[in-house]
Amino acid sequence: MPKGETLANETILIVDDNADVRTLLGERVLPSYGYRTLTAPDGQEGLWQIRSHNPDLILLDLRLPDMTGIDLLHILSSEGYDTPVILITAYGSELIAAQALRLGVHDYIIKPFTLDEIVASVERALTATRLRRERNALNERLQSLNLAMRILADTGPDIVHQENNDLPLCRLLEMTMAATRASSGRVWIHELEGYGLYLHAAQDRADQRAYLLRAENPPAPVEQALALGTFQQWEEGPPGAPEVCLATPIILPSWLAAVLEIHFPKEEVLPDDSRLLLLRIAGNWLGMILEWGNLHRQLVTLQQQFQTLGSLSHDILMVLDDDETIVTATPAIAAIMGQRPAQVVGKNFRQWIQEIELPQNEGEIIDWYLQQSRAGQVSERYAFFFRGPQGEPRQAEVEVLVQGEQDKARRYLLFHDTTAYNRLEQEVRVLRRQLGAAAHGSRPALVTLDVQGTVAACDQAMAGLVESPAEAVVGRPLWEVLAPAEGSHLLPEAIARAYREGYAYIEVSWPQRATGPLGITLTLLAGSASLPAGMIGLVGPAHAPAADP
Repeated sequence: MPKGETLANETILIVDDNADVRTLLGERVLPSYGYRTLTAPDGQEGLWQIRSHNPDLILLDLRLPDMTGIDLLHILSSEGYDTPVILITAYGSELIAAQALRLGVHDYIIKPFTLDEIVASVERALTATRLRRERNALNERLQSLNLAMRILADTGPDIVHQENNDLPLCRLLEMTMAATRASSGRVWIHELEGYGLYLHAAQDRADQRAYLLRAENPPAPVEQALALGTFQQWEEGPPGAPEVCLATPIILPSWLAAVLEIHFPKEEVLPDDSRLLLLRIAGNWLGMILEWGNLHRQLVTLQQQFQTLGSLSHDILMVLDDDETIVTATPAIAAIMGQRPAQVVGKNFRQWIQEIELPQNEGEIIDWYLQQSRAGQVSERYAFFFRGPQGEPRQAEVEVLVQGEQDKARRYLLFHDTTAYNRLEQEVRVLRRQLGAAAHGSRPALVTLDVQGTVAACDQAMAGLVESPAEAVVGRPLWEVLAPAEGSHLLPEAIARAYREGYAYIEVSWPQRATGPLGITLTLLAGSASLPAGMIGLVGPAHAPAADP
């Protein structure tokens, strides 16, 4: 190799009692090729240089004043050194040289030697050392990658199978410490809207498992890592046993951020790039764990809010997936449609809607649903007729909201029960007709009933209608008051229906009177703690009640 073209600026130790050899090789020849040199005149000086500077190559004379080169090789072997050695021997020492080769000597040169022989042997030995270092570096990097893959493989299932992210977080910290051969580890979490940066999990080398805790006052480099968004490295510990510390920031899209702090013994031999690779992977997984936990908490909160709203609302909220399968239904469905949420969840929406809809729909609800939800349009409310829990006809207004891409969208359907509203409209029409009749001289009578159907109060028109004073009417069941009339025996059933459905209409007649049939409209009144639920009745000329719209 030409002068000045060495691949690295390696250090070579020359151990020889000949000052001319030390000067020639150590000050002229080898430095001209870019090598650094050290020299020693005897074995003891050579051992001191090796222990102090750990050279890349040793040129060792077989015969030294205080020991032989073989003796020095035995000492190096016992102390665990694997530095390559080129043995320099005198002519006739080939057998000893062969023995040295068995002790791990890379090459030997017989005196007298040429400079080309020395340079060529040195280059061969250092080339082998370089290749061995590259191989070791590749092996260590491969080991780091294997450890990283183990972190990915072992931590991943913990993330998705745990409702609480504390367990996978501790598991990740344990594996990161094992993979990087760290002495301690910390996970600091920063809540942008909470308590600032605080310690959430930790593990020391003496701990078998990582543990959760709550502490503040992070080291300044940890705060800097979070503020700058970059790795921070520092040393701490006693002078005799300092530790190298690394802080890895994890910035998340949500309101969370974190810092992974790892400490290593300074003498640890794991390459820095391997450490950084493992820490980067661990940091990414830590971010995923925290983000997954944050999303899971949001999901649980939304589910709780959904259930709370569903329990308080009298409307039905139903969620469909992109396959038109019912995913969720609020509890109000039991009171309005007579089916529990568990009975409808998992059903196909089309098939389920056909089971309860009435002929008035004529299949329009399905066409409307498909057209509006697939087109992603904001729709108006749609009138939907269906059968209630007792098979009675009911009516609701339906709205639909679509979220997500059309091929993976979820539909939110709101069923607003309008049966009571429609009934109220009917009652208003009845009252208007009765008021119209009163305006023409046929005034309706007014009576109020308690929960048992007993008359609580009545006006003079009611007293005149039954030809009894008001005091004789109050306190008696309405069907007894109207007992002379035909059909009065049906009043208990009508009162029960009014309590159940909020409204009832019945006709009675007195053949011996000229007033003709009487119509009785019963309307339920909302109660309270101080005023129990009751009922109001209007008694007047019979009429055909308005049909449901």
